[in-house]
Amino acid sequence: MIHPLISRLSEIWGPGVAVSEPVQGDLALWPDEAVAVARAIPKRRGEFAQGRSAARAAMGLLGHPPMAIPAGSDRAPIWPKGLVGSITHTNGLCAAALSQNAAALGIDAEQAVPLSVAVQDRILNQDEHGDFEATHATAVFSAKEAAYKALYPITREVWGFDAMSIRLDSQNQSFHATLHRPAGPIPSGAQLTGVFLQDSHHILTGICINGL
Repeated sequence: MIHPLISRLSEIWGPGVAVSEPVQGDLALWPDEAVAVARAIPKRRGEFAQGRSAARAAMGLLGHPPMAIPAGSDRAPIWPKGLVGSITHTNGLCAAALSQNAAALGIDAEQAVPLSVAVQDRILNQDEHGDFEATHATAVFSAKEAAYKALYPITREVWGFDAMSIRLDSQNQSFHATLHRPAGPIPSGAQLTGVFLQDSHHILTGICINGL
């Protein structure tokens, strides 16, 4: 049975975005993919294979034939022509999201556990601190990761955590990312809206940009 958070994200985004998890028993890497993790430890190879399996399952949901998803020199997935996508994995949750219509797409999954104060100080901007629930910083981190993964193919730049500010809206299962620097045609100060989902074990965030 599909993970409830993956199912919910799929419902929110609708048919324009395919969200899937790995297909058990179909975790073999294609030759063009295997080279990226040829020297990796077994755990990393397993995560990589699960992500590729999830991505090919999402291709099928879009009516797209399964294809290899190599990794570039920056380790980012190289998607088949006409597709944009994102892959994420953490203990107990692996997912891929793909679209033929979106301009950019990013998802991130994290364990729903508190972060240390030292890590929070690295991740949170001044306006993101406050008297929030224990996993607030983890959710902010996840939202920043999802937004960064969506924007990286546009900018090809490595951003720090101070490049955007996140406002969570758990009541509406959303987050808002305000950019503090331009991202290609997206100006500084722009606000991007994403999805924020959480259960007792995981946090799942995603952002889909439909036009640039």
